[in-house]
Amino acid sequence: MSERKAFKDYFDRAAVRALADQFAPHVAGFDRKRFVRRACRGIDELEMMDRVRQIADALRSELPDDTASAMAAVTASLPAPLPDCDQVTEG
Repeated sequence: MSERKAFKDYFDRAAVRALADQFAPHVAGFDRKRFVRRACRGIDELEMMDRVRQIADALRSELPDDTASAMAAVTASLPAPLPDCDQVTEG
């Protein structure tokens, strides 16, 4: 039987690159390389909440300074809702 992936390991380099791909088209001047470098610094040694905090801090450094523009970028970067997502009850 295969070993289950620890929840913290979902917050990895691949997830950071996916976030960069989501945000870059919606944030003028978004520097993918800088974001990935900051977000992934020592990530393998970090526990889950430290990973989340580090990724959030790196993202904040790439978002516009004013709250309205930052929130507009976040909203624009969200993927479309999954069909029938209200029916999900587990997993």
